[in-house]
Amino acid sequence: MHFSEQFNVSAIKMRALGVFNPEIGIDSKMFVDPKLLHDAKDEFAGSHADLLNHFGKVVKIIKRIKNNSDSDMAWVAAWTMMRFKETSNTSLGFSEDGTKGTGIGKVLAQRIVSRATEILPHVNYEPDIFELIGVFAEGLGCDRLSDMIVSILKPRFVAYTDRITRALGVKRVIAYEIEKKEYLFPCFKEGDEPILLLPQEILKPLPIAMNIGEALDNADLNERVRDEVNKMYSDAFTLGATPSKNQLRSFIWSRK
Repeated sequence: MHFSEQFNVSAIKMRALGVFNPEIGIDSKMFVDPKLLHDAKDEFAGSHADLLNHFGKVVKIIKRIKNNSDSDMAWVAAWTMMRFKETSNTSLGFSEDGTKGTGIGKVLAQRIVSRATEILPHVNYEPDIFELIGVFAEGLGCDRLSDMIVSILKPRFVAYTDRITRALGVKRVIAYEIEKKEYLFPCFKEGDEPILLLPQEILKPLPIAMNIGEALDNADLNERVRDEVNKMYSDAFTLGATPSKNQLRSFIWSRK
């Protein structure tokens, strides 16, 4: 059952407003694509800059790490900023029996920061270079990146959900006061978690393997790409040079 059916609102009006109409109770196999945030409108205008600002702060801390241990305050601060709790009821991701996100836990956050400490000393850092970090971190797929984006931009998703909930005239709602302002969220019955609504313009389908062979091929390809990129850095460092941002981007996008 889709959102429009459960909450008795017009699917046509949702489409006209550009709102994603998810199936309730299962994940949609969609994700928030950071590249689509460049041209996002309304509550999401400027959201790509918010992501870069967050990553920029992380990078400044990473550059102060002396050793990857809990005795190093910069190390702890950096991986803490890259740790994100799951965001429930976004209907994003792969799960078939629920709508909770996967999030980024302590182990994966530490892996990302550890890899970043290896890469960043050899890169003339510009903010969007951090978008490539996911390539180097095994286990950081589109669904986890999407959860990370929703966490960082949550105030924008909250404001969007409130506006759309009122525009659609959703009757079953729950109100929360956040920073002295009341926001409405769709909530079908007491005890349910509130639903976050999403604009269709920032969503893309997740890549899905149709069988175990494709899944193994995809996993093997990801590993090969990481190895190739890591070798690029190793070779460049040996030669006293560094790959440019455009070279890295071209390399990544040329390999599906």
